[in-house]
Amino acid sequence: MSENPQHWVAAVAIVNFDLELGQSIEHVEPASFSFTEQERLNICYLAFPDSNSGCSGDTCYHFRIRKEYNVSKERDDVTSRDSHFYYGYVFFRQTKGEQFKRGYFQKSFVLLTRKPYINLYSNIVQIIAPQFFESGRVAIEVGMHNFTCWEPIFPGKSYQVPLLGQVLSFQIPSVKDKIQNKPKDSQAT
Repeated sequence: MSENPQHWVAAVAIVNFDLELGQSIEHVEPASFSFTEQERLNICYLAFPDSNSGCSGDTCYHFRIRKEYNVSKERDDVTSRDSHFYYGYVFFRQTKGEQFKRGYFQKSFVLLTRKPYINLYSNIVQIIAPQFFESGRVAIEVGMHNFTCWEPIFPGKSYQVPLLGQVLSFQIPSVKDKIQNKPKDSQAT
């Protein structure tokens, strides 16, 4: 699949921990999305938090991995420096249960994108992932359909978009926003 840099989401991966197999990707949406072997290993490794010793519940965090191939130059906007990376937004769920060999159910919902909008994508994951854990893959399919209906990403633009029956409101930062928020150099006089 050729990936258009304007897409909101590259893929969603479900990563399972199996006592005998270790971490493995059990499902990817869209199914046509392909990883290099190194990307697959990185995602599997990073899909589980460093410390989850005996704590039940949900944990959300994000990571960044380098893409294994080059992409064409994007517009000169706030995200162009990030076109060689995937950002992973993770919702990890661990629940105790004697029916599991290890004593715990451990699975991660990982949303992959080429955009570094941490607050936005963290919110998106906190909407879709709990629905996935309740209803299964249909939540991913509906979420992916919602993303295809969103207008292309444009720096400085405000959005109101549907996601699993909710409306998200947000603004994509522009280069101008980045320059205005840059700390001023303090000079001694």
